[in-house]
Amino acid sequence: LVTSAPPWLASLIAEPALVPAGRTQRPLPTDPAAALDALACAVRDEPEGNRNALLYWAACRALDEGIRADIAAEVLNRAALAAGLSRAETDATLRSALKRSGVLA
Repeated sequence: LVTSAPPWLASLIAEPALVPAGRTQRPLPTDPAAALDALACAVRDEPEGNRNALLYWAACRALDEGIRADIAAEVLNRAALAAGLSRAETDATLRSALKRSGVLA
């Protein structure tokens, strides 16, 4: 078990950025509200077939950008419901993103 690694090694084994298939990683607006709005619009407008993956990615991205977890979850939950996902799907997907980001144990 390795407890610490030099920075150059840690950067090689760090978890890769999560980008859903067919998407490119673009910079988000620097204003947190605008960034969250852009993520919510992407979730809301996603066609059936990739919505859960995009919701997970958007939630992780929002948390990585420093947006408060409760605000990100509420906004993205509403967008996902508007896209047609069920409450159970959105809750499970957002919970997974919160766990991945260390917000939930």
